[in-house]
Amino acid sequence: MSARGYASHKRTSFQRYRFTQRDLVWLLWLLLLSGSCFFEASQGIGRLVIYPSLGQMGLSVEGWLVLLEVAILVSFPMILEGWEWGWWHLLKHGI
Repeated sequence: MSARGYASHKRTSFQRYRFTQRDLVWLLWLLLLSGSCFFEASQGIGRLVIYPSLGQMGLSVEGWLVLLEVAILVSFPMILEGWEWGWWHLLKHGI
């Protein structure tokens, strides 16, 4: 209760967030992308070699695909925040 500032000043408000269909779509998208990354990693695609040897440096087409999937998965919170910021900006200016 002390974390909410009990008895220190005016009480803060509480909001209940409901799990919507939009949340389900994003959850399914994240699960699909994560599953794809784990499956490709289990197949040895995008494997990191700790003790490399001299040779050709590069990624195969599958390696680039895994790199792109992981980049999207890791940057998902930034993508979603940017989308929400842009949407709020459009609503605020009445466009």
